[in-house]
Amino acid sequence: MKKPNALVDLLAELQGEGVRSDVEVARSSKAVIFPNDDSAEHDDGIELSAGECRILFANPTTIERLAEALDSKDATMALFDLDIPGESLEALERNFVAVDEG
Repeated sequence: MKKPNALVDLLAELQGEGVRSDVEVARSSKAVIFPNDDSAEHDDGIELSAGECRILFANPTTIERLAEALDSKDATMALFDLDIPGESLEALERNFVAVDEG
């Protein structure tokens, strides 16, 4: 699935703000966001690269901005090879229906 324009805009804004992040990533790190049940059923999610994860999951505020950009009450997420600090992980769990640490 293509990244929504609001998400592309948010990534650009956060990069311009120089957000500091304690998220640890590896080469294989990524996240996949499923905005709704239909996208999850068809395995058609929005894939985020390791660098995008570092920026978007940097802190609870960036995560809330991510959730607002997605504008979905049913969004779920799968995380792969990411080490996300506790308060950011808690913010993910508050803003998404389900977070799977795969």
